[in-house]
Amino acid sequence: MDGQYPEHERLSAISDESQAIGTFVDWALDECHLVLPSGSVRSMLASYYEIDEDLIEEEKLQMLQAMRDAQYASDMLDFFNMKEGAER
Repeated sequence: MDGQYPEHERLSAISDESQAIGTFVDWALDECHLVLPSGSVRSMLASYYEIDEDLIEEEKLQMLQAMRDAQYASDMLDFFNMKEGAER
């Protein structure tokens, strides 16, 4: 990523480690009957790594809008190129 989505970059940097911890906690919940105080494993990990889940969601919405905008621009380019070819 190019700095446009900084919280996702932080998340990506810790993903291998947090995935391993999450897998272990899920195992402990099932096999050892571990009981979490409250919240989900994902929320616990986000808190531990200081990842802002609300900011992650905002960045996801920004990414989706950027993809929609790019697709619209591509569709318009295709449309005008097709129209130009039909006029020849």
